[in-house]
Amino acid sequence: MSLKLAPLIFVIFGSLMPSLTLAEVNILTSIRPLYYLVEGVNQGINTHNLLVADALSPHDYQPKPSDIQKIKSADIIFRIDAKFQPRLTKIIANNNRTAEVISVAQLKEIALLPNETHLTGHETNGHGHSNNNFDLHIWLSPLNAIKISDNIALLLSKLDPKNREKYQYNAKQQAIHLKKLDLSLHKKLQPLQGLDFFSYHDAYGYLTNRFNLNRSLAITPTLNHQLSAKRIKDLIAIAQQKDVNCLMLEPQFSTKYAKIISNSRPNMRIGTWDLLGFELELKPNSFHILLNNMADNLASCLKP
Repeated sequence: MSLKLAPLIFVIFGSLMPSLTLAEVNILTSIRPLYYLVEGVNQGINTHNLLVADALSPHDYQPKPSDIQKIKSADIIFRIDAKFQPRLTKIIANNNRTAEVISVAQLKEIALLPNETHLTGHETNGHGHSNNNFDLHIWLSPLNAIKISDNIALLLSKLDPKNREKYQYNAKQQAIHLKKLDLSLHKKLQPLQGLDFFSYHDAYGYLTNRFNLNRSLAITPTLNHQLSAKRIKDLIAIAQQKDVNCLMLEPQFSTKYAKIISNSRPNMRIGTWDLLGFELELKPNSFHILLNNMADNLASCLKP
């Protein structure tokens, strides 16, 4: 090698070193609540994208070209479970075979609850929510959120060892805040114990289980959310029998059936809660805001 070229090669190679040593992990997360937890550990260290960003049900998700690009460029993908969003599983397989795909519902630390049983005896098996009849809305328990955060830190540390201490620190801080949130929600929801309420669909077992609330009575057992005249009659009868005066809806669903049921009960309130946090900023503390908002809205609907 010419001695004249050696310094030039060193300069070129040296100029590449920062980009090599500072290479980011490209993170992709499927839904908003999980995004908040992942970002609580990541804290801006790496590029982090959200897949289902629009205000629609994750089960109805159809990818845009920009979403496909996010999938293709991801090094690690966090999702709830393959059966929570079946379409997403195929989309990932077709566009990125090298990314590590993490289904947080499959973490050994997470104890899955069985799906709620509907009022008329139908098991929930048509929403795309179930994994062998298990409830997959696991983020609605702060204790699950802590377990998920700890695992996120471990997984990111493996991909990015140089930032291991930062991930572990961020996860510990997030756990401290989540424990405080858990205590706060216990105090807030304790007066609601023993009260029955309707919900639009079967999604709230982890919330009601953690805070000793009556399990919600889901009104829609079918995939297309259509209710027969007989089922509406049954729901009205159960509302009278159990003295149900609260019906909690989700912002993306129609109020049609809620209004029919509530019209039969002069004292029934229609409340709204958003278990996905559509209106919240994509920031770590949005997870805490999400659960606090849900608790506040339920308390407002159930108040005497």
